[in-house]
Amino acid sequence: MAFDASWNTAGNTRTWTTSVSNSRDKVNPTQGVIPVFVTDEELDTQSGYFGVSQILSRTAIVRVGLNYTYSDGYLSDPYKLNDQRPQSHERIALSTGYRHFLIDANASVQFDYRYYADSWGVDSHTVELGWAQHFERTTLTPYFRYYSQREADFFEVVADLTEPHFADDYRLSSYGAMTLGARWAINLGDWTFELEGERYWSDANWGLYDGNSAPALVDFWRGTMAIIWRFD
Repeated sequence: MAFDASWNTAGNTRTWTTSVSNSRDKVNPTQGVIPVFVTDEELDTQSGYFGVSQILSRTAIVRVGLNYTYSDGYLSDPYKLNDQRPQSHERIALSTGYRHFLIDANASVQFDYRYYADSWGVDSHTVELGWAQHFERTTLTPYFRYYSQREADFFEVVADLTEPHFADDYRLSSYGAMTLGARWAINLGDWTFELEGERYWSDANWGLYDGNSAPALVDFWRGTMAIIWRFD
């Protein structure tokens, strides 16, 4: 269940946005050749967001948003042997963005930053820079993203099974990552066709925090395609 609303100030230069959501999930892992010692668990999650965007001039806009999420229930990975996480998880994220349109170049500079912290001891920084080049019917947007994360309090390369909580999942380790990508969109009236490709690299030495180096960090290519229909 979700609810969201937005409203503008009298001069239409500022927009306030808020949203709340709630989900109740059942965790029923598939039992394979190697058995999973979880059959039926539950997970409840509530989330709220509040943000504002402000037009600074006819060529610039800025936005700021705050998100809070609370989860309670089964939060471990049932397919990992050495994974026993806390039963609750609080997360907060502060995001901001800036867009500046360059009239002579018919392009816009894009900047986004996100800070994330949670009750497991993880915090992270994400910075993204992009350039949106507009043509008659198409827009090409190359971008670069940097991500750095501090490890969870209970993460160990070799999990300590004597502790109440433990995990050796590399996604909970300290590391840094870089993404280089491009998005291409063509406008066809009420329809928009989009293609996007990314190259992602991660390395324990690229992060801003010292910590245990996970041996299973990944590099990959990712491609997506979307068809969007807008109607009144």
